[in-house]
Amino acid sequence: MNNSVKVNVKNPYEIFLDSSLETIPALLKEYTNQKNIIIICDKNIAKKHLPLLLKSLINHGFSPNVLLLKASEKNKSIKVANDLIKKILKLEINKKTPLIALGGGIVGDIAGFCASVVYRGLPFFQIPTTLLAMVDSSVGGKNGVNTNAGKNTLGTFYQPSAVFIDVSLLETLSDRDYLSGYAEVVKYALLFSKEYFNYLENHRNLFLAKNHNYLINIVKNSCGFKAKVVEEDEFETNNIRYLLNLGHTFAHAFEAYNKYKPTLSHGEAVSVGMVLAFKLSYSLGICARENYLRIKDHLDLIGLPTEIKHIFKKINVKKIIKLMGQDKKNHSSLFTLILAVDMGNCVVNNEITKAILKKFFKEVLNGKL
Repeated sequence: MNNSVKVNVKNPYEIFLDSSLETIPALLKEYTNQKNIIIICDKNIAKKHLPLLLKSLINHGFSPNVLLLKASEKNKSIKVANDLIKKILKLEINKKTPLIALGGGIVGDIAGFCASVVYRGLPFFQIPTTLLAMVDSSVGGKNGVNTNAGKNTLGTFYQPSAVFIDVSLLETLSDRDYLSGYAEVVKYALLFSKEYFNYLENHRNLFLAKNHNYLINIVKNSCGFKAKVVEEDEFETNNIRYLLNLGHTFAHAFEAYNKYKPTLSHGEAVSVGMVLAFKLSYSLGICARENYLRIKDHLDLIGLPTEIKHIFKKINVKKIIKLMGQDKKNHSSLFTLILAVDMGNCVVNNEITKAILKKFFKEVLNGKL
C-alpha cells in the first residue's frame, strides 16, 4: 500500500501518511541540508508531542528553534503573525531555513503565512495534529489570518514542501476536536462521491473507535480528493476550487457572528453549514429532500451539530446575511454559494440574492425546512 499522496501543482509536493514523529526527521533530511530549523508549535499540544519531535530532530543533527503559539481564532491575526515574524528574523536563519508547523489548522495557517513572506519564502513543512488539519488545511497552500472584515481576509497561496501525517496523534485529541475534523471528511464525499459517503455511513463505528487503518484510509481519500481540485485550480482562478467551500459561507458567518469564541469550532460550524447548503438546494428545487435528511442523520449519529438551534439560542438573521455578504467569493450584491444537485454532485451558484436567503432562514427557523 502506497501511503502517500502527491500534489502535482507548480511546485509539486508529497503528503506522507502514517509517518511518525520518530521518522519525520529522516524524511526531512531528504529535503534540506540546513542544520537550523524553525518550529511554530501550538502551546496546547507542545507538552504532548513537541518533546518527542525535538528529540528525534536533535538525534538527526538538527538544531530546532521553537516558537510557541496559543492556537485560537482570536490569535489568528496579523498582530500575532507580525510578532512571530519578528522572532523568526532574530534567529540565525537564511532563505533556505526550513519552517515547520506543528499543530492544527490555525497554527498551519499562521506558520504558512509567515513562511511565505519571510525572505519571500522559506521552505515550509506541515505536521498537522488534528483531523481537520490533516484532511483539509494542511493541503492546498492556502495561508492566512483573520481581520475585522472576516475570516482569512489576509493571506497568501504558498504550497508546503511536504506534509507529514501521523494519525496516532489523533488519539490525544479531545472528543470534541476529533469530531470537528470529521465535518471536512464528509464534505469531500458530498462533493465528489456518493459511494464514499456510503462507505462513511457504513463504517461510522470505526471512526468513533479511532481505528488506525480506517483513519489512514479516510485521510488518504480526503487528501486525494482535495489534491485533484488544487491541481486544477491552484490559485482559485476558475471557480473549481470554490467547491471546497461547501457549507463554509454559512460556517464562516456563524464563526464571525460568534466572535470566533471557542464555544463554536470550525468543524461544528461547517457541519451545520453543509446541512443548510443541502436544505437551500432542496428549497430551490435542485436537490431531493432525502439527501439533506440523510446527511443530517449521519452527522447527528456522529455527534456533530446539524441545526442552527444546536449552536445558537438566538440568531440575528440580518447580521448573519451581512456577514455572509463579506465572503470573498461574492460578486456585486449577489452571493456565491455551493449548492447540491445530488450526493457527490455539487455546483457553484453565484446568483443567490439577499431575498432568497432571508426567505430561506425564515423557513428554517420556523421549522418549515
